[in-house]
Amino acid sequence: MKAAINARANVIYAEIPLNLLVKLPVADNKVFFGGGPYYGMALYRREKYKVSANGNGESISESDSDEIDFGSDGEYKRPDFGLNFLAGFQIRSGLNIHAGYGLGFAAINRDDKDVKIKNSVISFGLGFMF
Repeated sequence: MKAAINARANVIYAEIPLNLLVKLPVADNKVFFGGGPYYGMALYRREKYKVSANGNGESISESDSDEIDFGSDGEYKRPDFGLNFLAGFQIRSGLNIHAGYGLGFAAINRDDKDVKIKNSVISFGLGFMF
């Protein structure tokens, strides 16, 4: 029997970062690098999955979408913490473009000793520094 499981989770987190930046002048502009710890709190999570199996001439397929519960009774923990890394380019007016990576340290799933689910985030942004 051949089986396949495809799963996707979309999670929305509010994060509070504490980043230190180093700015290096490049002509009239600046290049910046930085990083630091963050603490995040999950606000919402939706999980979609599809299970397919093919055996004995039969094909079985099932899919579903669920909102996942957080907290002591839920499958996932709400808090997350880790490290942020970022780099970017700022023009003289203060406008900047940057990219970052967040590396989660906390396992956000509960009660599974074999599988640890951790957050990793790649981000891109456009901002303004005063």
